[in-house]
Amino acid sequence: MIRNTRGFTLIEILMVVVILGIVAGVVVVSFTGADRQRGLIREAKRLALVVEMARDESVLSGLEYGLDVLENGYQFLVYDIDRERWTALTESPYGAHELVQGVALDLFIGDFELDPARLFGSHGLDDATPEVVILSSGELTPFSMEFVPRWDGLHWVVSSDGLASTEAAPSS
Repeated sequence: MIRNTRGFTLIEILMVVVILGIVAGVVVVSFTGADRQRGLIREAKRLALVVEMARDESVLSGLEYGLDVLENGYQFLVYDIDRERWTALTESPYGAHELVQGVALDLFIGDFELDPARLFGSHGLDDATPEVVILSSGELTPFSMEFVPRWDGLHWVVSSDGLASTEAAPSS
């Protein structure tokens, strides 16, 4: 007695492997997008915290601090009274900080957006001239800095009215 047994053909098995490969690729891409968005959120919250730390340090030390926006990040400065110029800080967390790849910054001072050519071009002064000044009285230049992803993601904004604490929040 001969039994007719059926199994899967090679084409059916290959089709299943291709479908699983496509599904795995979609899952990996979606996780990568979430990682980039988390990196952007982490960058925005970090800046808000470091601005508040610089504000506290300024009040305690009696020195004027500043935030200098760079093309791919930012750095903090301190005003040297003796030499009458701004000096870049190098110690963590105030030293030059590079943003995660694929994130751009838009800076608003009050309601005025700073033009990137002015922001990253020659100031006509020292290269290290802060856009946001943190006074030893605890006040700072009212600003809003938008973290703009170069992918399809949510923008985050770090802002202060100059008196209230600096906060990071999703753009509305």
